[in-house]
Parts: sequence; structure tokens; C-alpha cells
Amino acid sequence: MQIHFKEITKKSKYYKKVKELYKTAFPKEEKIPFFIMISKIKKDNVKFYSIFDSSSWVGFVYLINYKDLSYVFYFAISDDSRGKGYGGATLKALREAYPSSQFFLAIEEIDSKYDNYHQRVSRKAFYEKNGFQLLNQKMYESGVVYDLMGTDGKVDADLFDIMLKDYLGVFYKLIKTYIF
Repeated sequence: MQIHFKEITKKSKYYKKVKELYKTAFPKEEKIPFFIMISKIKKDNVKFYSIFDSSSWVGFVYLINYKDLSYVFYFAISDDSRGKGYGGATLKALREAYPSSQFFLAIEEIDSKYDNYHQRVSRKAFYEKNGFQLLNQKMYESGVVYDLMGTDGKVDADLFDIMLKDYLGVFYKLIKTYIF
């Protein structure tokens, strides 16, 4: 397996595949409008990558970097590539590409009250297997509560807020997000 990344633009060969995977991989309440994501790729600290194994497209990852923080905002492997080790290989390749970064991500809150509880537990186990730990921190974003996982300890909530303001710009006031 030889994972590598190519930045996504509207002119990318796999742009439509990425957009379709984004639409299907995440629940409606967990997605920001795709046009916002695309509009932000002009920023130096935002990386929207197609993931490849040699020449085969396997998914995408969307990162927001700020100082030593790297927020894995969205990460999805295509249906036909799941279960083949690409997710773990991608996380390893990201950590190699950004060796001084503290990676973190938000997963759906782990609580048995949710219908997809077992899926949530499975997702948590996947990330733990790949070097992430549950941080005993939660994130609220537009009505949804998430558990945070990371590679190097707790996320500085103030630094995250600065990162988010920088990323969202004028949209910051519209999207209520904070760590607690």
C-alpha cells in the first residue's frame, strides 16, 4: 500500500467523487455546506486531499491546521475501499506528513441512547487502534455533541476557537462550535 495525497480543487479529476462521498458519508446535521469547504481551500492552513493508493482513488481527508494543531474535520474512505486498511494507512501517512502536529478529530458522542451506538463504538475503536485517544473533552457544533479524540493530549479550547475563527471568517457567528 502506497498512500499519497493530491489537493482537491474544482478542476480535480476526482472532485465529483469527493463531493458525492461527502454527501453520503456524513449525516446532514454533521455537514457544513460543501461550497464553504471549497471556498476555504485557498487558505494556506486548509488542506483538502484526495487519498490515493498508487493511482487508485480511495477517499478524502479535510484538514484545518493552526500552529501545532491539525483538526481532521472530515475523513472518509469510499465504500468499495473500506475494510482494506486504507483508513489506518491514511492516518499514519498524515502523521508522517505533519510530524509536529497534534492531531484531533470529533466523533459522534459515545452513548447507548443513540440508535447507532455500536457503530459509534466501532469508530472509536478504529481511531484508538490508529493512535488516537479519547480526550475526555466534548465539542458542541450546531446542535450536535461530539467526543474528541487526539494524538497528543487535550486540545486547548481557546486555541481551537482561534483556529475556527480564522477558518470560518464571516461564517464564524453562524456556526456555534465550542469545546467543553
